[in-house]
Amino acid sequence: MNKTLIKEYAIMTFGSLLVAIAIIFFMAPGGLVFGSASGLAMILIEIFPIKLSVMNLILNILFLIMGFIFIGKDFGAKTVYCSLLMSVYLAIFEILFPNFVSFTNDQLLDAIGYIVVVSVGLAVLFNANALLYISIALS
Repeated sequence: MNKTLIKEYAIMTFGSLLVAIAIIFFMAPGGLVFGSASGLAMILIEIFPIKLSVMNLILNILFLIMGFIFIGKDFGAKTVYCSLLMSVYLAIFEILFPNFVSFTNDQLLDAIGYIVVVSVGLAVLFNANALLYISIALS
């Protein structure tokens, strides 16, 4: 493997971690729903008794399949990597921090915290050229 590819995947790993932190520590405990696969997962876990990480994984797999169907094989390994890694991070955080409550106990501050942390995470992913993943995350 060349060093550039390893560096890109390390950056994507860190960016995905930041997005997962934003979701698990600000979005979920604040009861916030933003326009993303994770936001849709937040709504669906109220209907179906499934953990957030599992619902996120199911949605990401569905979106990946649609991406491969409509965009083609060029859809990319980076997209698959980041999408699956996000669900792994969420599952780890659900185990480490079960029933986590908000740091702030204020939805506005949770929203601001989410926006700041997820923005940094997405900027890191943009920097790693994980653009297709970002389009899924924001869809």
